[in-house]
Amino acid sequence: MRLSGHIKAELTQICVVTLEPTPTSVEEDFTRVYSVEAGDEMAEVVIEMDEDDVPDPIENGHIDMGEAAAEHLALAMDPFPRSPGAAFEAPPEEPEEPEVKPSPFAGLAALQKKE
Repeated sequence: MRLSGHIKAELTQICVVTLEPTPTSVEEDFTRVYSVEAGDEMAEVVIEMDEDDVPDPIENGHIDMGEAAAEHLALAMDPFPRSPGAAFEAPPEEPEEPEVKPSPFAGLAALQKKE
């Protein structure tokens, strides 16, 4: 059994650079294949990258179309959304000054000067 669908959504994601809300739209067609035979016996299937996807199981004679649409929407969303014109600028590097640690004998030197 084959399920074909079309998703269209208007989203607001957070820009990874500015952390500002960024409006985004997604529109995509998708197709999923289902099989009654796809069940527990397919739990240990080896999938090759050049092969078609393994069919999803039909559970109790039903297909959850909402779950299929939600999964494809999640896959279609930009994982690193950016606001228009947002660019990452690294902070300027300040030259490191060597850390000056007080000498453990500085206290003794102060005692010698008092005498």
